[in-house]
Amino acid sequence: MALLEMLKALAVPLSTKKVAKHETLVEQGVVTEELYFIHQGALRMGHLTPDGKEVTVQFFFEGSQVSVIRSFIDRTPSQYFVEAIEDCQLIYVKRIDFIQAMDKNEQLKELVLQVLLGRMTNYSELFLSRIQYSPEERYRELQERYASVLHRVPDQYLASYLGITPVSFSRIKKRLT
Repeated sequence: MALLEMLKALAVPLSTKKVAKHETLVEQGVVTEELYFIHQGALRMGHLTPDGKEVTVQFFFEGSQVSVIRSFIDRTPSQYFVEAIEDCQLIYVKRIDFIQAMDKNEQLKELVLQVLLGRMTNYSELFLSRIQYSPEERYRELQERYASVLHRVPDQYLASYLGITPVSFSRIKKRLT
């Protein structure tokens, strides 16, 4: 059972939210109090460096759950922002309701653990790919894994995600098409 379905089955209070394209859902430096589920649309998570540069670290599409986990769990200011790259329809649960539900249900705790372990695995693979592969190889991998949704992400965000300039990304994209 997926996390959202389990929360519904347990009658955990859920709310909906619409977020417009380019609207910030989670602000960097602010404590994250919600866990979001994308019903429709796409989001990106990024970090604003001290010199003002935006670095995209992840994309999220329909069916994904999104939160800045450390901030959500520890109630610390978020080190990341989350922004809509398309108009979005979201379902969310407040932190307090989520924690109370986990305290009462072992199956939910187990499912959350599985989700977190899966996310950790994805992040370790991403980290390793940044070390092992060139930006061109990483872009090829993105094309293979996410062909059905990659066209929805603006090129400047893909370039940032790959750690290269938009000009370099344009050259790579041209070579591979």
